[in-house]
Amino acid sequence: MYVTQRKFENIKLLLFHPKSIRIFDKYRILCGAICNSTMRFNNSDRLIFYKIILFFVVFIHISEGRQDRTLRLSESLQFPCQRDPKRVSNWKHDNVVLFIDELKISFTLNHITLFGNYSLFIQQASLQHEGIYQCLQDEIAVAEFILRVEVPPKMFFTLDDLDNRTCINVETGTDLTICCYAVGARPPVNLSWTIDEENDDHDGFNLTITKGLEYHGKQMFDSVSVRRVILTREDGNISCMSRTESGLGNREITMQYKTYVIPRLHISIDGVSGIDYIPVAANQPVQFLCQASAARPISHISWLINNLSIESLEELNGTIFYIEREDETIDTVSTIWYRPLDVNGSITCASHFHSTGEIARIHATYVTYGKTVVMEHRYYNELAKP
Repeated sequence: MYVTQRKFENIKLLLFHPKSIRIFDKYRILCGAICNSTMRFNNSDRLIFYKIILFFVVFIHISEGRQDRTLRLSESLQFPCQRDPKRVSNWKHDNVVLFIDELKISFTLNHITLFGNYSLFIQQASLQHEGIYQCLQDEIAVAEFILRVEVPPKMFFTLDDLDNRTCINVETGTDLTICCYAVGARPPVNLSWTIDEENDDHDGFNLTITKGLEYHGKQMFDSVSVRRVILTREDGNISCMSRTESGLGNREITMQYKTYVIPRLHISIDGVSGIDYIPVAANQPVQFLCQASAARPISHISWLINNLSIESLEELNGTIFYIEREDETIDTVSTIWYRPLDVNGSITCASHFHSTGEIARIHATYVTYGKTVVMEHRYYNELAKP
């Protein structure tokens, strides 16, 4: 068999490479048994056998030297390789030659340079950099790397079709539908929930993964999880986490919530309530009392007389005080003194929270003719959804 000097040198380089020696040492018993059996082979069979052994060494040489690398989009990394100045060295990406010795051949990939003793440096990796990289000497691979680039998703919440909510105020006990989106990820991500810092293993949510847009010819993925929840605590956090096997695509977004309890409103005149017609003396001081019971947080009370707002309770010798209940809700009690004139009129008590505005009000109308005040209890739930 005729073998050129160059090929012979390549075979020697491979067979006497330190890693090849380790391979032979690792399989020395098997190799010894096989080599003893080849003594009975003729030259043609022995040549075929040597080719099989050479293929076996090359395969293990490359597979044991192959390294998987995973990094996040726009990160940098270095593939190490030692150059032998006596031999022709080159780098390949998916079998496309990037460098021959120090000469750059291909310009299809940006942000790649040689570093140190022939190591390949990738700065700000993109999806175009994914693939198989080989460092070769005289066409023999001495180092091989598989690069995968992960793209973390963009995450956001929607609540009852309102986008990108990060802080909400809701009435306690409200049944909410919250959606968590993780858009533009590669590879696909799984989603999980944490409610009030406790992992939510409830089966009340689902996960859907769909194909998204393509980026640099690579398929991106969108994930969405829908969760129904009833909030009863005064405040807390709802978190949605994305997870990948490598951990590079892990992300978390958090929504803060506060709940409120709408109070029950009660109004009375001179200590009498529940009666439609309350006789009072015309042009005499009358005490109006309004109580907002079992509210959370504190319910603030304001008054209107004949649809005109009372700016200061001191004008009408008003008072206000609070009573805390065992269930951590609060009663607010407000009183004012007013002298009805000989005209028809109305008195209104409104309850509101600082965070959500007015939520409820109660009215009473009075008629001083005949020295009678007509009470019309009318409740209005005028909650403006936050």
